[in-house]
Amino acid sequence: MRIDASEQEKNSYAAGFLDGEGCIGIQRTLHEERAYYGLHVQINNVNEDVINWLWQNYSGGYKSTRKSDVNKNRQQSYSWDIQSEPAYQFLQKVYRYAIVKRKQVELAFSFMNRQYNDSGESFYLQTKVLNKRGIKP
Repeated sequence: MRIDASEQEKNSYAAGFLDGEGCIGIQRTLHEERAYYGLHVQINNVNEDVINWLWQNYSGGYKSTRKSDVNKNRQQSYSWDIQSEPAYQFLQKVYRYAIVKRKQVELAFSFMNRQYNDSGESFYLQTKVLNKRGIKP
C-alpha cells in the first residue's frame, strides 16, 4: 500500500490505527530474579496492507497470525510491533494526533524519561490498568 502523503498526514493516519487497533505497554521480563522493563507498541489488523505500510514507514516487526482452529469464522490477522527507542520515536511522531491512547502515550514518555534508578514497575502496573479490557467504572 503506497500513500503519497506528507509526514503529518502519515503520522495522523498511523495515530488513527494506534487509537483504534493498537496497544501501548510496558513489558516486564523476569530473568534470574531480576525484572527488566521495556516499551512496546503493537497494532493488529486484518488488512495486511496496513500492517505492511506501518512496517515500511516506521520499521519494527511484522507478523501474521493464522486463523484460529477453534473459531472458523475468525479472519486472518496481522500485527506490527515496535519496541524501546524506536517505539518512543514512533510515539513522538503520532502523539499530537492520538486521542484514545493519549494517556498511554504520555505514560510511555514518562517511562522512557525516567531516572535510571526507577525500576519501571510502577509504569508497568499503570499500563496494565490503562489497557484493561471491558467496561471502565
